[in-house]
Amino acid sequence: MHFLKNKSLNTQSAQLHVLFISVVVLTVCAAWLLAAFYSFLPAKAPIDPTVLSFEYRRVIRPEPIERFVFLILALTVPLCTFCAGLIVFRKMATATSASGIWMTALVLLGAALFYLPFSGFQNSLAKDSLGGPSRFLAYQSLALAGLAATLGLAGFWYVSRADCVPKCNATMHIHTHRLNLFSTISHTTYRRVNWFIFLLLIALQIGSWRLFSEASITRGAVWFDSFDAVIYSISQVAAGKTLLADLPSQYGFFALFMQPVFKVVGLSIFTFTALCAFLQICSLASVYAVVQRIVRDKALLAVYTLSLVTVTFGTVLWFIGLDDPGFQYWPIRFFWPAFSVFVCYRYAYRPKLLTSFWVSLTGAIGSIWNAETGLVIVVAFAGVLTAKWVVLYTFGLSDTRTEQRNLLHALGLHVATFAVCVLLTLSWLAINANEPLHFEWLYIYQKTFYGLGFGMLPMPTHLFPWMSILGIYLMSLIVAVQLWAFNPRSKTAALLLYLALLGLGLFVYYQGRSHPLNLISVCWPALTLLVILSDRVVRAVKASLLSKAHLAYPIAGLSVLLISSAVLVIGVPRMLTEGVEAFASRNKSDDTLVSSELEFIRQHSTAGDACAILSLRQGSYYAATGLASPISGPGYVEMLLQSDLDSFLDQLRHRPMNCIFVGLGKDSALKLGVDVIKILPGYAVSARNTTGSMLLLRPKR
Repeated sequence: MHFLKNKSLNTQSAQLHVLFISVVVLTVCAAWLLAAFYSFLPAKAPIDPTVLSFEYRRVIRPEPIERFVFLILALTVPLCTFCAGLIVFRKMATATSASGIWMTALVLLGAALFYLPFSGFQNSLAKDSLGGPSRFLAYQSLALAGLAATLGLAGFWYVSRADCVPKCNATMHIHTHRLNLFSTISHTTYRRVNWFIFLLLIALQIGSWRLFSEASITRGAVWFDSFDAVIYSISQVAAGKTLLADLPSQYGFFALFMQPVFKVVGLSIFTFTALCAFLQICSLASVYAVVQRIVRDKALLAVYTLSLVTVTFGTVLWFIGLDDPGFQYWPIRFFWPAFSVFVCYRYAYRPKLLTSFWVSLTGAIGSIWNAETGLVIVVAFAGVLTAKWVVLYTFGLSDTRTEQRNLLHALGLHVATFAVCVLLTLSWLAINANEPLHFEWLYIYQKTFYGLGFGMLPMPTHLFPWMSILGIYLMSLIVAVQLWAFNPRSKTAALLLYLALLGLGLFVYYQGRSHPLNLISVCWPALTLLVILSDRVVRAVKASLLSKAHLAYPIAGLSVLLISSAVLVIGVPRMLTEGVEAFASRNKSDDTLVSSELEFIRQHSTAGDACAILSLRQGSYYAATGLASPISGPGYVEMLLQSDLDSFLDQLRHRPMNCIFVGLGKDSALKLGVDVIKILPGYAVSARNTTGSMLLLRPKR
């Protein structure tokens, strides 16, 4: 990196810290002022809960003030900080040196602003999501003790090794070729060992709880709630239905991309989860490959290897007893943002029009796959291209005219790629649809969740790790501007800025429903930036380019990564045990009621038939049996709006159907607000399953 060679790095670090601390203070003040200002805005009409079906009206929790403050700050703070950085860092040549005591004070204050919010995470152990006492309350003191222990261990590690590299570097020139070759092989071997451990941990995670078959389905809430919301659209697309015409999809058009795979291998619960496992490996490897190529500090690389597995794919949820694989985030919302990190890294280190196109294509496909996270890729990369052009233009370097033109071409290609991909997708859907497309289905779920405040939780206002995560993004943005000020062709700056903007965009998911477990889901870009920046600081200190006070940052970073690493290490024995058990019982049904219902559906239908399944686990049953729904609109678990429920009941009454499977009892019946049997007088009971939990209705002759 260019800035590691600059002799006045401590002075430049002082300017960076002054800017960082100033922005933090001003942002906090602006948040309070915006919250107060909101009360003076014209009052909006109260939210009408009747737009939601009766089952969901109780979970409307709007956050108009928090949303107002967050969105304004998220849009303005990065832009203002970028502009301020250009102004501050352009004048570095005339900057005076910073005294040692002031430099130390600035560094320690900046590190404290980053680290102290982590001490507030133990407060999340005191209450559950509804405000009641948590089952993890007893772990509060243990959590603080663990934080103190890892901080002490990280401090000892770096302070004891701070003087190692200068001495080693001084002797490098007298080493023989064999010693240099051995050093290279040793580092390569270390990377390979880390890759082996990383892939092994992913395999353990997949084998222990992320690979399912229909025998794994139970009457538990996970299967008729979160899993059904994902698998229903896949089952219907595989059965020949068209998105936006026959049904909406809450999580995007991912089913459209998966359809060719299932056309070859066939759709089942196992093939779907196997495909998700493959996407898990690819997405995690994409992020990890970038860090492997950039980070040199072996301690940071080792703990990042463990931490990346810990904070992704619901590992923490599983460790605390919540067996919800959350396929809607892992990998549906995660895959393309993770893959974009790799292609953006390729662009940052080889800024050609072709490499920029791959990032643009990733963002376009990601937006079609899942708009919530895909659009973040599009905006983040557009921000990087624009910011780099502004830097080159602002600094007025005569030899960068060609690069400026290339950036404008890349930006134009970026917009065109997105527009063409979206238009082609909508055209494809329109051609294959039997009726006009319902374009309102593109945004209906986002409007319902974020607009009405469906299931929202407020962000904690006391010290909490979300503050540290946003602090990392802010620091990364400032460092990126500083790197560009030193060298407008800096390769690392583009990657840092992209990760910061990507992480900020993904953070909106947590802002909406601010549960600690959701914060874990969106923190992976922050951990990636944390290890990259910490590695740079360690290298600069060891090369005597920064004062040892700067080790406060990698010490804090290593402490946080040690905690997440310890969580995974403790859970490895359970992974091994449950992985073996899962393999041994792979063909044994976990729930006799579910197996009875699946067998009953298969006995009275043939794959490809259009039969209504009015039962919990509706999507899983469609996927397992290959049936298609004769009713247009969302599946039961995605039927949030009263208008959707009314349309569903109207079709049920008036649309002729050859077979209707109706679930009975608390473990199978749908809560539709009506007695299904009574509203279908033209149908008669044809059969009943052995457990008495499902009926088959057929038209009366």
